[in-house]
Amino acid sequence: MTKRNVLLSIVVIFIVAMVVAPYVFRNKPSEIVQPLNKKDFSAISRFDRKHIELEAGISAVEHLIGKPISFHDVLPQTGVAGYAAKLVYKGLDVIYERSSRSVMAFELTDDNYETARGLMVGNRVENVLNTYGKPTYQETNELLYILTGNSGLEQRELAFSVSNDRVKMIQIFVPTP
Repeated sequence: MTKRNVLLSIVVIFIVAMVVAPYVFRNKPSEIVQPLNKKDFSAISRFDRKHIELEAGISAVEHLIGKPISFHDVLPQTGVAGYAAKLVYKGLDVIYERSSRSVMAFELTDDNYETARGLMVGNRVENVLNTYGKPTYQETNELLYILTGNSGLEQRELAFSVSNDRVKMIQIFVPTP
């Protein structure tokens, strides 16, 4: 075999590998996605690309995206009335702790906002799996991804509520104690 034939064979093998690889790995998302990191837990406006971070101050949120449509008290798992409040925007609910005035959670309710990796309400479950890999927990109507810090105490969660193979709501939150 000549050098030219060997080189040509290597090029052909490389091209075939590049074409076939996406099909081989598409059903194994956990093997090809980046692991979760702290930056994954933010909401991004699809129109002006503004990032809203968990644990940001509520005044910073209002500065970034303006005044909310409405405001509500919420009763989180702690059961303490007045513990948290919700600011409602088009496609985004921002839940914050009243005492610290820091963001505890986001609920993305339409395609005006997306996750840090570009997923939004309306995407297929397959998109979620291909983007985030295998969930930490999976139920019929929910995919849950959990990032735990080095101390084991710091935790962030990303939940996709799904129905009929479509994302219906995305929750990004720091669990309450």
